Amino acid sequence: MPKDHGIGASSKRREDIRFLTGTGNYTDDINLRGQAHVVFVRSQVAHGRLNKVDTRDAEKMPGVIRVFTAKDFEGVGGIPCGWQITDRAGKPMLEPKHPVLAEG
Repeated sequence: MPKDHGIGASSKRREDIRFLTGTGNYTDDINLRGQAHVVFVRSQVAHGRLNKVDTRDAEKMPGVIRVFTAKDFEGVGGIPCGWQITDRAGKPMLEPKHPVLAEG
């Protein structure tokens, strides 16, 4: 017989009915006066090499507030892992580089 409470029990999700019936609100449904939107332009080539980024035309478009590239985030570091994982000896895992935006 399935458990109704405690460790291993499935949690009751109260929000499902709203979203399944179309009455729930997602963050994308929020529209406030003067809000800005973001657009991420992604490569259409898997494992492609990024040689150059020319943002001049995008920066001139009406309504554009700012265009960011990886160069804008140099020195910021990367996106860290959610938590530090160690091996049995306590040595921290080697974390791969996770740049904020695509580079190279």
